[in-house]
Amino acid sequence: MDYLFARPDSCQRAAWDWRTLVCELLAVVLSMGIWMAPASANTEKRIALVIGNAQYPASKLKNPANDAVAMTAALRKLGFTVIHREDATQRVMLSAMREFVDKAPGYDVRLFFYAGHGAQIVGKNYLMPLDAALDDERDLQRTAVNLNEFIELLGQGKHGVNIVVLDACRDNPF
Repeated sequence: MDYLFARPDSCQRAAWDWRTLVCELLAVVLSMGIWMAPASANTEKRIALVIGNAQYPASKLKNPANDAVAMTAALRKLGFTVIHREDATQRVMLSAMREFVDKAPGYDVRLFFYAGHGAQIVGKNYLMPLDAALDDERDLQRTAVNLNEFIELLGQGKHGVNIVVLDACRDNPF
């Protein structure tokens, strides 16, 4: 079973309240019987991919890099193996996502955290790498990262749980 958390679609809101995020995440995980204790106290294997994109050329964001660092530290304390990327280009994002999906079948808990710009067009969600060049909607398929495809690949696992946490400004630049 997969869960998707996303904050409201506004970049104008105050910084994400981490207490709310942690409470929601823990509520879901605990309700599923997965205890967020260090791995040494547990037999389950945990992996996470954390991406924080902030230094966009035209629209810099204040919090994503700091949020990614904080999330990485918290997840490591909880026994997760973490793949961490900051201010990633499309190539770096796709490479990290491919590495994560390739390793995912060997883990019981798989968590993806993304902070940065995003967009939703015609029901498809896209994450923005730093080098995304967008002149019109067609460019999303070519220069952004398709979140729907990533979640589909991750969902092919036969056991365990996938958790997706998005802290994305999902605005429509068109």
